[in-house]
Amino acid sequence: MFNNGVWVIKKLRASIPEDPFEVLINGESMGMTKLLSFAKRVPDTSRFPQVLVLYSSGYLRLKAGADPTPPLPFGQSLVLGPAIFGTSASCPKKTLFFHPQLERVSIDTFQLNQGNTGRMLIRITGSPVPHLRKSGTTSQIMELTWLLTLEEPQDLATTLHVAGTFEFTEDVIPDPL
Repeated sequence: MFNNGVWVIKKLRASIPEDPFEVLINGESMGMTKLLSFAKRVPDTSRFPQVLVLYSSGYLRLKAGADPTPPLPFGQSLVLGPAIFGTSASCPKKTLFFHPQLERVSIDTFQLNQGNTGRMLIRITGSPVPHLRKSGTTSQIMELTWLLTLEEPQDLATTLHVAGTFEFTEDVIPDPL
């Protein structure tokens, strides 16, 4: 989908139960996927280790540190939030609403490789999914948006800034405990 010789963004095949999400790169639709990989070339090599992986369930894998040889297929993991335990109009039993269903991932690559201080902006939206209303595992009670800023990875660190907002789409009563 995207390859500028330094960064590669590609859709990966995945047999995961969540629905696929739409991918846009610099405003152009690249189709649907359940798994999206971001890789950056190690200077003076032909290796492109993964830096960030986004799953349609809101799970993220982030490269933890230096590039080992052979490369590790995983890194640190996190889930886009928030997580809320409580009841809602559509889920009257106490439920943990803890991961979203991604709807759209919009990637802006225009700030990459600008004096080695570049960054990639990733806008993500997740929305209530009617057929998942009874599952009780997704954040189907909220409209969700995130802005991820992926900084140029350094040898020993990968930095990802995450800013998120959410709006309840139905009455929700969080558990006071």
